[in-house]
Amino acid sequence: MASTATTESFVSAPAEPPARAGFAAWFVLTALSLISLVSFADRYVLLLVNEQVRQAFHLSDVQIGLLQGTGTAVCGALASYPLGWMSGRFDNRYVLAGCIAAWSLAVALSGLAPSFEAILIFSGLVAAGEAGLSPVAYSAIPRLFSGTQRQIANSIFVATAIGGGALAIALAGVLVDMTPKLQPHLPAALAQMEPWRVSFLLAAAAGPAMVALALVLPIPRAARAAPEAIATAPAGPAFGSYLWRHRGQLFPLVVGSALAGLAFGAVGPWIAIAAGRLFHAAPSAVGVGMGTAQIGSAFSAFLVSLAVTRLALPRFGAVAPAMVLAFTSIGMLACCLALPLIHSAMGLYVFFGAFGLFLSLGAMFQPTVYQTLVPISLIGRMVAVQFIVTMICAAVSGPLVGAASDALAADGSRLITAMTVVAIPILILAALTLQMVRGAGFEAAKAEAAAHNAGLAPTS
Repeated sequence: MASTATTESFVSAPAEPPARAGFAAWFVLTALSLISLVSFADRYVLLLVNEQVRQAFHLSDVQIGLLQGTGTAVCGALASYPLGWMSGRFDNRYVLAGCIAAWSLAVALSGLAPSFEAILIFSGLVAAGEAGLSPVAYSAIPRLFSGTQRQIANSIFVATAIGGGALAIALAGVLVDMTPKLQPHLPAALAQMEPWRVSFLLAAAAGPAMVALALVLPIPRAARAAPEAIATAPAGPAFGSYLWRHRGQLFPLVVGSALAGLAFGAVGPWIAIAAGRLFHAAPSAVGVGMGTAQIGSAFSAFLVSLAVTRLALPRFGAVAPAMVLAFTSIGMLACCLALPLIHSAMGLYVFFGAFGLFLSLGAMFQPTVYQTLVPISLIGRMVAVQFIVTMICAAVSGPLVGAASDALAADGSRLITAMTVVAIPILILAALTLQMVRGAGFEAAKAEAAAHNAGLAPTS
């Protein structure tokens, strides 16, 4: 849905932040990364106590699936666009604080849920609140950083989100394990609760501190012009018309990125299943192997992104991130071509790390492409559209691999082959699609985005 052209205008000021970001910019980035870590930990508490929840409410595996996947994905997708719109129209501090307050309250209410239906609703509200974090972050970063530092900031945020996910599940695990030991020292009402309920309440306790942190962040925002200047100020771009006008770049960017996510969904979640089913790896070993690979891939991708930023951006300019994004799909394709050669659980972990390196690298450069081609006021909505399309694609990846595996062997012994035959054509299509982003219309989209941004005055 296209927004109407805004009647707001802004004081005249340079659109670009200073060439070298100051302390305030790095403080905001650090805080956003910390808030992202807390959001992951809140999300993983439900994952780690799901067996206790299943027993408490006598749930079936279908209900557990709704709780863990479908419900959260639907609510997150529905909330992402309104929150993306708000991140471009309102003070990002208030948007972020509201999101944190909403998901923290929903986490706490999950601990008080009287039924499956209630906890399903609350888990969906957690996902809805967390859906606002990325639009806010990717709208704030171009107001704080410019040039190569903008790419470094995007890479840091993505690396901490990916690597932080592994740390967050460890922190959530410690919280869940410690809850029974802490209960005797808690107020009587909490001491008498089921431990899984107390875990939710303890996880939500970080919420007020994160809300307070969000409210004091020096995130720049557009300053309103004097009333007499509004009549002569240019109107802001309508989202739908801007998206359609630059469809030659933005449509391939959204679809190609979603296809890369679809390919990951066809292999990533199945690695743990394949390691246990085909190579008899214990769950603890699978967790350590995949967690180590995930942290390693995020750290390696960050180092590669620094090298690419230093070498490619000065040589190729603003189009360099789009070139890297297309290359990452080719790297993921190369990994999948080697997948049938794997004959051990360790091989699967190595594959997961290599595949994740290219996926993480693409995730680090994708926001920079959006920040180049889309006005700052529309980035939040663009990120939301990307999230929605990616979630739609992700919803079909699991069934595709499952159907291929069942067709190849009833006992599931051809799972790796199934993963390969599903992922490879998807990645070929993703690579071809992403190549279109840096086509003939790239410079025109970049120029129009810069022209619109020239009317924004970053003020704290």
